[in-house]
Amino acid sequence: MIKRRIAAILMMTALALSVAGLSGCLLMPTEEDELPPPLKEPVKPRFDVYTVGRSTLLEERKSTGRYVYSNTTDLAFAPNGGTLQYLYVMPGEKVAEGQVLAALMTDDLDGQLNRAQRELQRVMIENQRDRVRCENEIKRAERDIARQEERYLTMDAHREMYTSEEIREAKLRLDEMREDIVKTYGEYGPGGFTMAESQLRIEAAQQTIDRLRVRLAETVIVSPIDGEVVYMREMNVGEWVAPNTTMYQVADTSYMDVETTDATFIRYIELGSRVSVVPVGSADKARYPSTVVSMPRRPDDSNDQPQPKAHILPDEFPASAANQGYVEVIITLSVLEDVITIPRSSVQSFDGRTYVMLLRDGLREEVDVVVGMETATEAEITLGLVEGDLVILRG
Repeated sequence: MIKRRIAAILMMTALALSVAGLSGCLLMPTEEDELPPPLKEPVKPRFDVYTVGRSTLLEERKSTGRYVYSNTTDLAFAPNGGTLQYLYVMPGEKVAEGQVLAALMTDDLDGQLNRAQRELQRVMIENQRDRVRCENEIKRAERDIARQEERYLTMDAHREMYTSEEIREAKLRLDEMREDIVKTYGEYGPGGFTMAESQLRIEAAQQTIDRLRVRLAETVIVSPIDGEVVYMREMNVGEWVAPNTTMYQVADTSYMDVETTDATFIRYIELGSRVSVVPVGSADKARYPSTVVSMPRRPDDSNDQPQPKAHILPDEFPASAANQGYVEVIITLSVLEDVITIPRSSVQSFDGRTYVMLLRDGLREEVDVVVGMETATEAEITLGLVEGDLVILRG
């Protein structure tokens, strides 16, 4: 009896569980099929193109130059140097020819010069005194000769009154007096050795003065021209200045040209080459025809030579030249007129091929080309393109 009840309970429990599971399935939502994504029209590619045409192609080399005064003089204390005492002018100041720009301490040179000048005055006074004395002696001797000559002639004319010995002695005395006067006027000039010695003392005193004046002149820097100070070495009063140290540069401001120190550019030019200059940092972008007027002695030798410099003289100076600014210097090496050109950046090379990308019927197409002359921005195409082709520019 009990077993039958347990079996009935188990059967009812199983039936209830099966009904609950069936109702749960009926309550869950049904899955829907995924919709396909909406169709979009493909984006057409856009290209930057260059229309092939003809133009003039210039092969040029460019460099940077600056306006400089072409007549510039370096000034230094030479040859001994010394202690700096005065700096009279500063850069940018106008100076006149002969104006003193700077000076060294002179120690006792001024005093030595004053003493030498007094010594010269003393020996010149002595010389004058000796000269007067000698001239008086000469005049006295000439008078004695005249009297002796007159005596001899008288004796010779009246031989009957004098013995031959007296006449011979008179003649001998006259000859001796003449020899003495010849010596007085001879090798050493009036006054003989005394005057020659006095003259040597004058010359020695003058040489001492000249030497001291040269040494004093070496203690100052003097401007050789009218111009402007364009450089001054930075030094303080009291510092030692080495011999031949450039202290100033003075420029003749009435003469100016363009200077370039670009050794690579200088190799493309020569004396007399025609070039152009273009102002830098100015609204004026015109090309000013110019001529190369000076070249370094050996522009290719950079081992033992100073920095190479070439100077260029414009036919007409731009207005900006007054500011002594910079310019671009251009030399044209060759000119090709009426040739097909394209931007150089659009030429491509790969695996031995040289080609460009063309746009034809909306599609890209590689076309092999032959490149001629090239510049920094353009390339001549001698084969492969015709006018009107659309070259795709590389981004």
